[in-house]
Amino acid sequence: MCGGSSSWCKSWPGPRAHPPGLDLPRPDVVRALAAGLGPGASARDSERLAEAFLGSERRVAVGAERGLRRYTTPELLDLERELVALP
Repeated sequence: MCGGSSSWCKSWPGPRAHPPGLDLPRPDVVRALAAGLGPGASARDSERLAEAFLGSERRVAVGAERGLRRYTTPELLDLERELVALP
């Protein structure tokens, strides 16, 4: 699971790696991880890391779109709240 000494979870930028928005559906989490892992990574690696991320405290469910749950990180959720609160 993500947490403790898992360095990828601490260093992975999460949804920041996905330009269109601050939240991602699961398939985009997998794609962002695959892009971050580079060309030598297998689909299984990306899926395994996505499952660890989605099952960790680093993930916050923020709704659904077209039947897909969307996720973000606590840091990005806090940033979004700060931006919305600006005058």
